[in-house]
Amino acid sequence: MRRKSQYINAAMVIVSLIIFNSCKKQNLPIKPSSSDFSAMLKMNSAFPAIGGKDTIVVKGGTNGWWVTIPDNNDWVIITKRFGSGDFNLPVTVKTNTTNMTRETTVIINPTFNLPPVSIKVTQTK
Repeated sequence: MRRKSQYINAAMVIVSLIIFNSCKKQNLPIKPSSSDFSAMLKMNSAFPAIGGKDTIVVKGGTNGWWVTIPDNNDWVIITKRFGSGDFNLPVTVKTNTTNMTRETTVIINPTFNLPPVSIKVTQTK
């Protein structure tokens, strides 16, 4: 009987140590927080009929971001669709063969529920 009591006491000590150690404060990494966010075309948003190249300057700070373009757009090419922090995002506009002025909106969506930035891109005929 005494041996059984020793096993029970030892088990209680082990359980107590496990509970005590699981309640210790952990040194977790700092939770990320949002910073200022902006995005704009470096030169301008109007492209000639022959097309061209520009850069969207993303000032992301600690924020992540992703790019959305309407599905029916095949003339504005942005190869990188997501990232984080500051980045110069290349934009290529194809030659306009439609004989019509065209327009689309590129949206840069930041994380942390910050408002998206809409960039209007137009191209002459």
